Amino acid sequence: MKVRAWRRISTCLLGLALSVALLSACHGPLASGDDTPVATVNGQPITEGALRQALLGQVGPHVLVEMIDERLIRQTATVQGLTVDPAEMKLRLENAVSQAGGEAGFRQNLAAQGLTE
Repeated sequence: MKVRAWRRISTCLLGLALSVALLSACHGPLASGDDTPVATVNGQPITEGALRQALLGQVGPHVLVEMIDERLIRQTATVQGLTVDPAEMKLRLENAVSQAGGEAGFRQNLAAQGLTE
């Protein structure tokens, strides 16, 4: 029952946050942006403001969801008093490197996911 309630609350918060983000994108500083051209295509400029709007529209919702998830995870961990044992973290990292076939494979796997060590 607690899990269902938590999911409902999370879904409501996510919906609210997305709504606020979208409204902010329409009326906030990112939407007005800068009229400085960042590229010119056949004499027509692409402005910094237009670029920001396009980026926000494409990746903004995904980034916002990730930020909300990360914040919720950190808050829950703090409330529950969870900590990371450095020795366990080192062991897990060594296992991940080993499973990837070494440092080069590990770094390639991270890069493929847009991550760094």
